[in-house]
Amino acid sequence: MKRLGAISALVLLLAPPLARAAAPSELEVQTDSLRITFALGGGEPSSWEACHPSCAAPRARATFAGSGSVVRVVEVGDDDMTRRIAALTYRAERRDDATSIVLSLVSEPLAEGVELRQTWRIPRRGYASSLELVVEGPRADAFASAHPLELAIEPMGELSAVELGEWRGVRSRFWTLLARRDAGSHALARTFRVYSGPIELGMLRATDPALAGLLFPHLWFWMRWLALGLLLMLDALCGLVGNAGVAIVLLAVCVKILMRPLSGLAERWQRDVNELHSLLQPQIEAIKASSRGAERSQRLLALHREHGVSPFFGLKSLLSVAIQIPIFFAAYHALDESFALAGVPFLWIADLAEPDRFAAFPRPIPFFGATLNLLPFVMSAVTLLSSRLHDDGTLAPKLLRRQRLGLYAMALAFFLLFYSFPAGMVLYWTSNNLIALIWEAVSRRLPRWRDRTGRLAIGTIRR
Repeated sequence: MKRLGAISALVLLLAPPLARAAAPSELEVQTDSLRITFALGGGEPSSWEACHPSCAAPRARATFAGSGSVVRVVEVGDDDMTRRIAALTYRAERRDDATSIVLSLVSEPLAEGVELRQTWRIPRRGYASSLELVVEGPRADAFASAHPLELAIEPMGELSAVELGEWRGVRSRFWTLLARRDAGSHALARTFRVYSGPIELGMLRATDPALAGLLFPHLWFWMRWLALGLLLMLDALCGLVGNAGVAIVLLAVCVKILMRPLSGLAERWQRDVNELHSLLQPQIEAIKASSRGAERSQRLLALHREHGVSPFFGLKSLLSVAIQIPIFFAAYHALDESFALAGVPFLWIADLAEPDRFAAFPRPIPFFGATLNLLPFVMSAVTLLSSRLHDDGTLAPKLLRRQRLGLYAMALAFFLLFYSFPAGMVLYWTSNNLIALIWEAVSRRLPRWRDRTGRLAIGTIRR
């Protein structure tokens, strides 16, 4: 009997620790788009993963994880209370409904007569969750008044902090984790909205129209609207053809068509400048050869006045380029931040949001790195061929050689600039130049318009 009594006492002594050891320390919630692990010690998410289009077959995914919790309940300005909250142990209650998973976490006493209840509502589809944080117990009112609680998301890893209106959180290039407190919250019960998903215009606006500010936040307002227009056009084309690579090519075609009036004006301006330079160049060279100093300057001024050339006439050639620069930069930003390209393959390109990485080098090479990107070479070849076809037949030989050298230098500069760019951007610029090449090749075979003086229009190859 004594032995039996000793065994019973030992069982009673060891039962609570064994029960605690057997209890799970974490609880995972998985939906179609999210996979979140909650630590019952602390009651906070220890890992947070978002997937698109689904976690079962992700095209792209983001993992929000740091050295500790991902999303924390804190008292701003009171680190001691924040540490006490993080040390709490919670018991979990879960219930599922047709649209969401509801997880209630109830803490052990935080103070005498005070407990915390966290109720997470996580959607089965989508990325917009909510958290209701309630202070419960006989002394809840006094505690809540003295210790206002908030939800904090701190920068982690390569994620950067972002603040947009009342939203606070972190972001990467294509993903964001943000939270905001609802306006109807009060000290005892505070409700927070949490968005953890792609930086994609439609999804952001569906959660809160203010979140659209995550796209192109640093651009001038007119440049931002231009980039948003191109992004919407790209998304529409992706939905229409179902292939992001083909959509980029079609985007280049659409931009060319829309820009045709401006590019035609630019070509006419450039032709006017080239024709006048060709007309004046022999006389300018003769003046430079036969005079010097003040006499040369006076004769050159007289020559320009005779032909009605103002000091700003040469700016027309610069303006012909300047009117196309905003489109170039807008397309750059639209393609750089387009979530539709993330993780999408095309031809030999594994991911349109990254360099094409056609082949790996045995060892890293200066400038080129460890991989060969093929698309920039294709782009440069198309650019050079297009430039050759675009020779202006009205230019004098010397000016024509100078123009060609400038075009070759520009092609080299673009190659160096674009080599490490994401493949989607390089594909767009290659398509843009290929369209110009086809346009010139077709135009050469059609009857060309001639102006009243009988001079050839731009685009004729000089022989």
